[in-house]
Amino acid sequence: MTSTVQSPIDYIERTRALYSSLDYPAYTWVHEEEAPLSKLDKPLDQCKVGLICSGGIYLKGQVAFHYKDDTSYRVIQSNCSQEDLRATHFAYDLKDAREDINVVFPLQTLRKLATKGLIKGLADRVYSFMGGIYSSRKVREYLAPSLAGQAIKDEVDLVVLVPACPVCHQSVGLIAKQIEQQGIPTVCLSSALSITQSVKAPRAVYIDYPLGHTAGKPNDPGDQEFILRRALSAIADITEPGSVIDLERRWSDSDEWKDAVMRPSKGRSEKTSSDDRIERFSTPQYQTSEDAEVADAHCPTCVFTEKALDKV
Repeated sequence: MTSTVQSPIDYIERTRALYSSLDYPAYTWVHEEEAPLSKLDKPLDQCKVGLICSGGIYLKGQVAFHYKDDTSYRVIQSNCSQEDLRATHFAYDLKDAREDINVVFPLQTLRKLATKGLIKGLADRVYSFMGGIYSSRKVREYLAPSLAGQAIKDEVDLVVLVPACPVCHQSVGLIAKQIEQQGIPTVCLSSALSITQSVKAPRAVYIDYPLGHTAGKPNDPGDQEFILRRALSAIADITEPGSVIDLERRWSDSDEWKDAVMRPSKGRSEKTSSDDRIERFSTPQYQTSEDAEVADAHCPTCVFTEKALDKV
């Protein structure tokens, strides 16, 4: 049987076509020509690494994210128990993330690289947000400056950023730019090449995997470690701002999975699609009812960056 290998999915074009079929207004993606690029001034094995992920990850006990341009973020101790990590998001399939959180939140993978001496260690605190924020202005004005400030406060030497959904890739690119402007090198993982290139993330590595698997295949620590190792080495390898290295990782021998991604379903009712898009709720969406019961509404590690959003 001969396998067919397709080009990367153009998520910008897929989104345009899908929204048009559903009578949604066209979404205007960020398109930029320049990107700041800071140079790493020490070897990786001497670096303290920061981690920022957009997959809607929260700890049991924290308030979960809502889905209407939630520009808050969660502060998570890097030595937390993996069993206490949760995922909530409206724009990628959560099944594998909930089974193996490392596919979008590679905390355990980075811990292993620290144990093996590739990096000095992780920052005490890592960060998560719900990256499906349609307003790029809110990302630029609220979320990105706050997370860049945290990177400075944590005194990290570099930051790894991991997106999940299509718009997450745009949000992550904008945040990386503001961190780079502070003199801290970044690397973005990507599985939506056209969006990463459009926002012109400072430097990135690309894998041709489904959304929600940007840091590797579930329950495959070898794959996850390879991707993170290559991402970290790309910080030195990439010297041209806005460059993306294709890691040549493919999801399977066949690319048939790409055919149905963000396609309108045939014969179904209006505004129904095969990408399982759901309502963008304005209240926290917990992974379990128990999470909702134990969430601390005054949790100091739930940082809300929105200001007077009812007026914008």
